Amino acid sequence: MSKLVEYNGRIIPYGGLNPHEEDARDVKVGALFGWNTYKPKAREHIIETLSTKDQAPHNTCGLNSVTVQKEPDEKRVLSVRSAVLFGLRERYISSNGLITLRNSQNIVQKFGIAEEGLMEENNPNWGVYGNVQALSDEVLANAVQHKSASYALATGQNDILRLLDQDRILQTGMDWYEEYVFSNGFKNKWYFDHVGKRPYGAHAIDLIGYID
Repeated sequence: MSKLVEYNGRIIPYGGLNPHEEDARDVKVGALFGWNTYKPKAREHIIETLSTKDQAPHNTCGLNSVTVQKEPDEKRVLSVRSAVLFGLRERYISSNGLITLRNSQNIVQKFGIAEEGLMEENNPNWGVYGNVQALSDEVLANAVQHKSASYALATGQNDILRLLDQDRILQTGMDWYEEYVFSNGFKNKWYFDHVGKRPYGAHAIDLIGYID
């Protein structure tokens, strides 16, 4: 489970994703499209996103990633904070932003996500940022316009590639290690050469494409 730690004299969040239990009610992508082997349509396919979200200094990666995932459907930039406030109101969130992938999706399905610009987005004070009183009537009415009808579970490479070819951004998670946070920025080669051994939880991310 993610937590706040001191690193190079700063207090920073490691991870931000809570684990969830398996649920037999999950609809699986393979059940909708068939379980046959899927051949990608191209050698490379990258989905263009409408924005990039920065979760700092809070542990809201689950809500950041689900917001980026939803934006292409709505053709507009959406408010991470509105999703966070729904999560707090419904007690889906623990600590300063920790949530499961499933509950991130539940928020979008049940309440939607409001458009960005209707409230302040980036207050570093969690007590202010997480004040559910900011869910004004205007925000609530706007969020309802940006709900998802349903969501499904992608359980393997065939499902993932099929959905990416349909320009569907996928939300997923990864283990989060101490070595992933350092002052000089994230570098791919460093990442592959120094996969850490001290997990501090998990991190929610989006899959936006593939390179064969």
